[in-house]
Amino acid sequence: IVEFSCSTLAGKLLPVLDSFDRGLASARASQDFRGMLEGFELIRKQIWEVLQQEGLQALAAKGRTFNPSEHEAVMQEETEEYPDDTVIEELQKGYKFKSRVLRPALVKVARGGKKKEEMEQSLRDKEDMSDG
Repeated sequence: IVEFSCSTLAGKLLPVLDSFDRGLASARASQDFRGMLEGFELIRKQIWEVLQQEGLQALAAKGRTFNPSEHEAVMQEETEEYPDDTVIEELQKGYKFKSRVLRPALVKVARGGKKKEEMEQSLRDKEDMSDG
């Protein structure tokens, strides 16, 4: 059972491999950059659809509060533009397979920024000023 457990996934990926082969042959023949780009986008979409069907999900990161179980902070930035502990940039996408994190997202996190409550109050103050 263990030896052949991935055979279904491998079978689902064979059409993607066929698409790669056709795309490479076409690229060699025509050297059409736009066509190659469209081909790569199509192949990426095919791979993503197969993996989603198997239970793969992308983890949300940018704009979210830093979550150490889904994000790995590799950079910090001093800023008052974002609330403290907000993910301000995703450097590498993270993924979850079914309910388990397969790879955390590598992220840049805001530090020294306003707390969420301060940001909301600041926005309310600006709205009040523009109303009056």
